[in-house]
Amino acid sequence: MSLSIRTSFALAALTVAALSSAAQQTQTLTFDSARTDWGQDLNFNQFSGSLGTLTGYTLTFNWTGSLSGTVTNLSASSNSVEISHELLFDLTDKAVSNYYVSGYSALSTNYGKNLAVGESDSYSLDGSGSFGVNGLDLSLFSGSGVTDLNLYAYAMTGQDANGPIRTDVDTFAGVSATLTYDYTPSGSTPAVPGPPAFMAMGLGALRMARRRRATRA
Repeated sequence: MSLSIRTSFALAALTVAALSSAAQQTQTLTFDSARTDWGQDLNFNQFSGSLGTLTGYTLTFNWTGSLSGTVTNLSASSNSVEISHELLFDLTDKAVSNYYVSGYSALSTNYGKNLAVGESDSYSLDGSGSFGVNGLDLSLFSGSGVTDLNLYAYAMTGQDANGPIRTDVDTFAGVSATLTYDYTPSGSTPAVPGPPAFMAMGLGALRMARRRRATRA
């Protein structure tokens, strides 16, 4: 199976607030919609210590999916048919023998109908959404290589019927994965209020004192 993968990388400008200095670095990997089951490596660039100190991360997945199927009653009599169909995502850490990190049930449907002899019927469901993953050790994202994560998209189906049936199901999934690093830049120093700021604070205090005197008068 061949998936089209688009990668984007952006380095946000430094954001400096009073008494703090922080920055962010964001990367996005896009996997176009394809028939499941499929697995893809999440080769995000690791955070370079030359930029500063990594303090946290945000890993978010925006997904699209579709479920469809056709059910045919092969029984010689009327048949009560129930079909369950679900799209799921699993995230694993390949560096630790494909250690299971997180799972997410993205889309599901439960089809139920009474079908006459030889009757066929179809169902379909489209959806989209997002989910996040946390709890991973920061060491996984630090270094000079790429992250060793894998995302697996797959379908699960089940059926219950009073007699023989034939089912033909299809599942598609696409994902856009975004990783954002939060860090303190190297050599950054806390922003200290300068003379204009102290002047503004002094004027503010003076106004408050005048209001109090006016109130007492």
